[in-house]
Amino acid sequence: MLSGWGKGLRSKSWLPDLVLIVLAWWAAFWLRFNLTVPQPYRDQALQTTPLALLCMAVGLLLARVPRQSWRYVGLADLRQLAGGVALGALLTTAVVMGSRPQGFPRSVFLISGVLALLALAGARATWRTLAEYTQAQARPAAALQPLLIVGTIDEADQALRTLKGVEGWQVVGIASPRAQDAGRTVQGVRVLGGVEALDQLARAQQAGTVLLASAPGDLARRDVLMRWSGSGLNLLTLPTADELLRPGAATRLRQVRLEDLLGRTPVQLDARGLAALFSGQTVLVTGAGGSIGSELCRQVARLGVARLVCVDVSEYATYRLEQELRQAFPAMEGVYYTANVREPDRLRAIALAHLPGVVLHAAAYKHVPLMETHNEIEALRTNVLGTLHAARVAGEVGAARFVLVSTDKAVNPTNVMGA
Repeated sequence: MLSGWGKGLRSKSWLPDLVLIVLAWWAAFWLRFNLTVPQPYRDQALQTTPLALLCMAVGLLLARVPRQSWRYVGLADLRQLAGGVALGALLTTAVVMGSRPQGFPRSVFLISGVLALLALAGARATWRTLAEYTQAQARPAAALQPLLIVGTIDEADQALRTLKGVEGWQVVGIASPRAQDAGRTVQGVRVLGGVEALDQLARAQQAGTVLLASAPGDLARRDVLMRWSGSGLNLLTLPTADELLRPGAATRLRQVRLEDLLGRTPVQLDARGLAALFSGQTVLVTGAGGSIGSELCRQVARLGVARLVCVDVSEYATYRLEQELRQAFPAMEGVYYTANVREPDRLRAIALAHLPGVVLHAAAYKHVPLMETHNEIEALRTNVLGTLHAARVAGEVGAARFVLVSTDKAVNPTNVMGA
């Protein structure tokens, strides 16, 4: 029934406004004279009603108020409405006083403007409230899943607005990274506590799903992902700006992905160019057993190298890498050495035995506090002299490419190890 009224209201949205304007004009006289209108002023009210109605209607039309959709009215619409009412009140004052009525109560203009604004805004707010209540009642309560929002008050407010178009969720609380937000409410939803107690809050509200409302790359978002990604909580996020352009993206949430930690668009590798660089080549990787070196070996093997020469100082790391690559890439020829890049003769002998076309140098110490405390000479020997040895050997054997795997610590260094 409400939807039927809505169609009629959209087609004649000006009709209830006009009725409310007339009521506000008469109520202004009624309040001005202490809830009773003496006979002379009753005639004035009757005579000036058409003028007040016309002037207020002109003000609302100039402010485009009749074009508003009551179902989706918001603060911007109410500000527009206030402008239209103010303009209409000024026109009413000018026109009525221009007709020079004798003894006309001027306070009526101000009172009627305030009453008209309250009546028109209240009607819109009431209509939206009824429409949202009807829509909520139409959804079965059992189908709604409890949802916790993680973010500041501003972020939670935006998320709650977005969730109005997403079905299937009932927001049961907010976890904010700011301590001063605790206990406050946003659109009727309470901030239950901080992010550090997210698992307790989820259990208390029987919510297995958490919506991250902060922007990708935000420190609070990274903290939640790192701390709670393995806790059993289902971490969701809002669609990105690019995803919102796709059909239907605005009506669904998505799982948090690893690239959400970046705060930027992931770099897309040039697969064709890399395949041309590595396919059929002999590739030598130093530091092959480390976290970065081992991943380099996996990616290079995937690109179809003819021979992969893996060098690492750790016997165990080399053994693990050998077992993994032999199982994953049985057709690839892999050669595995335990050697130290500090020893140029050993490194040269390995390179001369295989004549690599590409050298990937990943052998380095990377834990800054450890290597800058009592271990500076070791970092110098491996990170500096080891790199020098690897580069010289690559040049001696005629390698076409030498790639040094570095970090952001070497760009505008703030520590000795980076320098």
